[in-house]
Amino acid sequence: MRPVAGRLGHGWAEQGYSATDIQPTNQGAAYLIAEGGVPRRIKVAYLSDAQIAGIADYAAWIRRPGRLTTSTSTPDLAVAA
Repeated sequence: MRPVAGRLGHGWAEQGYSATDIQPTNQGAAYLIAEGGVPRRIKVAYLSDAQIAGIADYAAWIRRPGRLTTSTSTPDLAVAA
């Protein structure tokens, strides 16, 4: 599901924050409202479901118990190009 462009809610537009000023060609640009904060413009990277799963698998692998005494081979991790 895609977010509705331009809607921050809670009167932020009246305070000068509007997602409509983000160009459609600027993929990954967005506003983030952190806990109790004001909107901050951010830029994020797109990751496919497979890439996210690969990163999660790798994070679990490096945190496994006894990792210093097991094989030194690492699982494959797809990196976004």
